[in-house]
Amino acid sequence: MTTMRIKAATLVGLFFVKITFAQTDLESWHAIDLNYNLSSKTNFFWDNELRYDNNSSELKKFQSESGIDYKLIKRVTLSGGYRYSRFYSKGFYRNEHRGIAILKYAPRIQRFTFEMQTRLEYIAETNNGYVSNDAIQWRNKITLNYRWPTQPIIFFLSFEHFTLMYPEFFSDKYRTQFGAKYQFNKKMGLSAFYGLQDAFFKKNDYTYILGWKLTYSIGKPKKKRSTDEIE
Repeated sequence: MTTMRIKAATLVGLFFVKITFAQTDLESWHAIDLNYNLSSKTNFFWDNELRYDNNSSELKKFQSESGIDYKLIKRVTLSGGYRYSRFYSKGFYRNEHRGIAILKYAPRIQRFTFEMQTRLEYIAETNNGYVSNDAIQWRNKITLNYRWPTQPIIFFLSFEHFTLMYPEFFSDKYRTQFGAKYQFNKKMGLSAFYGLQDAFFKKNDYTYILGWKLTYSIGKPKKKRSTDEIE
C-alpha cells in the first residue's frame, strides 16, 4: 500500500511539473490564512496573499482580506468582509477596495463534502483618495472535496463563475482549480493547487495558476470555515 501511494504521489507531482512548464503564461499565488475562533458559531479570518505573473517573475498584486463568518444553521454559513488590494504594473500601481458578502451551504455525504457558495462584491478603485471606478460583481462557486480515509488529506476540485452586475451586466470569466490540502494538526494545514482562468470577452486569454496556502487557527480548535479557498 505504501509503495502504491509513493507511485501515485510521484505521478501527480510529474503531472504538475509537466503542465507548469508547458505553459508560457503562468501565475503563482502565495497565501497565509489566519483564523480566530470567537465561539462555536463565529470565526474571524484574516487572509494575506501575493500574486506573481509573467511566469511568476513579477509581482502583480498584494491583497489582504478580513472578516467574520457566522454559522446560521447546520452547514450554512454567512460571511462579511473587506479586501484591500494593491496592483503593480511596470512601475505603476493602483489601489482597490472590496466590500464582500458570502453565503455558503456545504452538505456532506460520507467522505465527500459538496460546497455551494454565492459571493457578492462591491469593488472601488481609488486614485489619490478618490474613487475613480466602481463595480458590483457576483461570483458563484461549486467545490467537491474528498477526505482520504487513512491520512489527513483532502482533495478538492472547484469551478467558479464571475458575473459583472454593474456598471454593465455580462459573464466576465470562469476559474477552475484542483489540488490537495494536508492537515498537520487541528490548527495548521497546507494546501497546493493548480488552476485555469479564462475571460469570456477576450479570445484565448487564459491564465494558468500554481499556488499554495498555509492556514492557521488560533483559539479553541473547530472546523475550518472552508476546506480550501484562494480567491
